[in-house]
Amino acid sequence: MDTTFAPLRIGTPIGFQFERGAGSAPSAPPRPASTSSSLLMRILDQLDYGLMLVTDKARVRFANQAALRQCTPAHCMAVSDGHVYARQRREQQSLLQALAAACSGRRSLLTFQSNDSVLSLAVVPVSEMPTWEAAAVAAVAEASTLLVFGRRQVCEPLSVEFFAREHRLTTTETAVLRGLASGLRPSQIAREAGVALSTVRSHVSNVRVKTGARSISELVRMVTVLPPIVSVVGE
Repeated sequence: MDTTFAPLRIGTPIGFQFERGAGSAPSAPPRPASTSSSLLMRILDQLDYGLMLVTDKARVRFANQAALRQCTPAHCMAVSDGHVYARQRREQQSLLQALAAACSGRRSLLTFQSNDSVLSLAVVPVSEMPTWEAAAVAAVAEASTLLVFGRRQVCEPLSVEFFAREHRLTTTETAVLRGLASGLRPSQIAREAGVALSTVRSHVSNVRVKTGARSISELVRMVTVLPPIVSVVGE
């Protein structure tokens, strides 16, 4: 399998299998696998969770944009020569051990830290199978494991912007909402904005009225469950 880097993509595209149930009405011929794979990639790029499909040797087969953004010099992991690495040697050993365990159907949760960067990583077997079957598969082909990168923020900034637009929040009210969504207290928002605490509380009250939230905690919950609206690919 090719391990060279393509723009925003690593490895061979994932294909779809098209099926039509017996007795169903005739349909148009299925699209080529390459077209379907491109569509799948674009769909996965809209998620704010990083997803990376790797072999048991950490060779990258696919990564969405969110995952690639987590593998930069400022973060805990990197991609080089078609493989994903943890920057700390001890953490790299933990990653390889988790990938080996995934071959037997075991899931793991890892936490990596580099400078001020902290990353949670779920290591998930793509298809869980009995140990004996996993050993048989490993004997003839590289196993596949899904790495799910933890989110670095409560929700995508664009999601907050669209939520604010939907509820007709003012620019100042939107800024206060962004602060609350980032985990700031009203006093911290007031201090950073250089305004009185009473002013921020007034904005919070207006936001609650417009959104129907009964409390700040309920307002934050409304924001945390928003679907992701990520930046356009390539931005």
